[in-house]
Amino acid sequence: MDARSVVRLYQEGLSAQQVADNIGISKQAVLARLRRFGVRNGQRGRTLDNYRFPNPPYGQKVWGKRLVLNKKELRIVRIVIQLRDQEQLRWSQIVANLNELGIKTRTGRTWSRAGIKRIHKRWVGKV
Repeated sequence: MDARSVVRLYQEGLSAQQVADNIGISKQAVLARLRRFGVRNGQRGRTLDNYRFPNPPYGQKVWGKRLVLNKKELRIVRIVIQLRDQEQLRWSQIVANLNELGIKTRTGRTWSRAGIKRIHKRWVGKV
């Protein structure tokens, strides 16, 4: 059976495994033929509609299985970006400033250099 038949069966609503069982080939062979024709299996990978990890990135939150911006945390992200890029402060100076101002992390702890660097790397050029 040719690849077009595989695509047709898949588009009729059969799963990749069902197509494989019908034709008598492996599921991976079916998926390879679908990829060759530009048909993607929509059940794999992360999408914004299905964020399934317990800790979203800083500056975002999970709202009904979707990843959305957290305005409170974004204010702190903007402070970090400003202190690093505009005022040219070192990581330890940024940590000291945030802790001095009494700004806590999401979990209520004091800031660390690693956390600040991670936030900066994720958000620089985006906010």
